[in-house]
Amino acid sequence: MAGPLMYDEKIRTTKGTEKVTQVDAMARVIYKITATGSDRPQLVTLFGTVRGLLGASYRAYWSIGETQLFGIEPTYVSRLGPGVNILFTTRL
Repeated sequence: MAGPLMYDEKIRTTKGTEKVTQVDAMARVIYKITATGSDRPQLVTLFGTVRGLLGASYRAYWSIGETQLFGIEPTYVSRLGPGVNILFTTRL
């Protein structure tokens, strides 16, 4: 999977610390841990960007309806540190 990415990064300059919004391109490799059709799908992802960010994440989803899923994704990204994403998605 590949595509554009936008993120905020704090950088140090002669004026002090500034927040800069970066636009980048990312490639992601996804490994599905659970079987297809599981009510609680789990994924592990590794990704990298053109500007040199590297990261990894673990995604865990829970079914909240017939096709809707709620997920949580703890992640770690070089230079940016740890973070957590909350995901809402549907099955096709």
